Parts: sequence; structure tokens; C-alpha cells
Amino acid sequence: MSRKKIQLCINADDFGFSPEISRGILHMIEEGLVSSTSIMASHCSGDEWKKISEKENISVGLHFSLTSGCNHFAANCKNQYVLARKIVSGKIKSRNILDELFVQYEIVRKNYSEEITHIDTHQHIHILPVVARAIKNFSAEKKIPYFRIAREISPGISVKKILFNLFGKKSAIPVFGLNMMGKTFTAKNILRHFEFLKEKNIGKAIWIVHPGYKSDKIKFSDSYNEEREREIKSLLETRNKIFDFAEIVPLNELV
Repeated sequence: MSRKKIQLCINADDFGFSPEISRGILHMIEEGLVSSTSIMASHCSGDEWKKISEKENISVGLHFSLTSGCNHFAANCKNQYVLARKIVSGKIKSRNILDELFVQYEIVRKNYSEEITHIDTHQHIHILPVVARAIKNFSAEKKIPYFRIAREISPGISVKKILFNLFGKKSAIPVFGLNMMGKTFTAKNILRHFEFLKEKNIGKAIWIVHPGYKSDKIKFSDSYNEEREREIKSLLETRNKIFDFAEIVPLNELV
């Protein structure tokens, strides 16, 4: 008897961060290898809003960022470590974070007419408790179904996984993918993760991916710029295995 397929939401982070990243995510949506995306609202262009709005049977959420250089109410930060220092020193207060969250949410509301299914964060800044509290309260107030603060479930160990699980919460929907980025995002490792989920008898999960095409623009700053095409290549290589293993669904079918 064949094993029932897992229900899998494949969520691509960083839509709108650059035209090349958005193009890669749209490509994966068209290939059926991405069923959900998180939008960097302050970066997203009118053309990108139009293209994502035309896609059917996907879920869309806010990829809240304080570290990508487009803040309105909070001092700009290069990364989560600079952000943490500014919060501890009082240069960024909880009120600044809430104001910024509201602005970015309203940009999505203005440009995307369907349901906003989730909030997650760029560079995982929700591992900072003050950011996590702000998003949790905001999500409850706006009745946003899902806030990605779950622990990573995956084989192997890494510093990133330890930190994510230290601050993450137990979730009814297992999350994986944050321990599989860059050089570790390979066809072999994807199949290893699938076997792990089978062993754990997991029936539904969220897989976080970061596909895109490389941007050559001098002013564009993205620490993951070189690796995004690797993710596209590996997703396409394992396409048939992914479809054999899972039914790919948008997030709103899981929560």
C-alpha cells in the first residue's frame, strides 16, 4: 500500500526584495514548486504586485523587515545583530516596531486584495523577544491566521537551528528549511529531509525556501544573493520526487 502524501506548503521568502528574486519566485510558482510567498512590502514594485495578484491558489503574507534599508519608523539596521544592539540601547523602542509593522502591513493591504495569511520576518528578527511580542499582538488584533515562530524540525544540527529552536514555539504545523540553505540546499539534502519527515510520521508541514535569480545591481545588498539560483536548480532537479512525496498546498489549507 502506498503511503499517503504529506500536505506541504512551500513558502518562498523575500518576494519584492529585488526584481530578480521576484522573477525566480514567480517561476517556481508556475512550476508548482512554491505555493506561498512572503512579501517585502517596502521594496515591492507595482509590476510585482500585479504579477503576484494574478497568481491563483497561493497564499501571501508579510515578510516583516527592519534590516533591509527601507524603514519608516525604526532606524535602519544592516542585520539582526545591529538591530538587537539598537533595541537594547533604546534607539529602537517597541512603539517604533509596532508603527513600522503597521505601515508594512498596510502596504500589503493596499496592493493585494486577497487574504493575508501570515506574517514572518526577514533574517528571522522575531528571535528578538520584543519583535516577537509586537508581531504576536499585532497578528491577533488583525486576525492574521499564522505567525511563523515555530521550531525547526529537520535532521542534523546547526547554530542557526539551535538559535531558532531556542526562541521558537511548539507548533501544530512543523516547519523546516531554515537548516537547509546555501551549500546545503541540494537535491540529496532535500530527499534526506523528506525521509526524516516520513520517519517522524508528519502529515503536514511548511517548507521555507529562498529561490531567486542573482542581482548584479551595485546598490542591492543581499547576503544570500549568490545562493538563490542554487535553490531553483535543486528544486527543479527534485521536482518529481517532491510531487511524489507531497501534495503542494497554500498555507491557508494547513492552518
